[in-house]
Amino acid sequence: MHRFKAQGVSSRVFPKPQWMNPKEKINHWNIVTGDKVAIIAGKDKDTIGEIKSVNRSNNTVIVEGKKLAKKHVPMQPGAPEGVMRKELPIHYSNVMLLHPDTQ
Repeated sequence: MHRFKAQGVSSRVFPKPQWMNPKEKINHWNIVTGDKVAIIAGKDKDTIGEIKSVNRSNNTVIVEGKKLAKKHVPMQPGAPEGVMRKELPIHYSNVMLLHPDTQ
């Protein structure tokens, strides 16, 4: 399970995994990629979105088009002004799974 790290290699190449208390780890996940969820806390409260990805090691999810942040990048055709919008993770306790029949 341990990852090999060569001596003298930058921490940007091999970042240290974020530590999480084992008591806080979720054993049974009812949220998976593609589910519709309602955000119940934070800046995008009372909005509905679709799960783009799930990070079970940090108990976070990424909701498509929600909790956007600006990221400065070199000028490219995809981002002519040099600023990209990127979705940030949301803790699983701040989203609520929606039932497909009641949407």
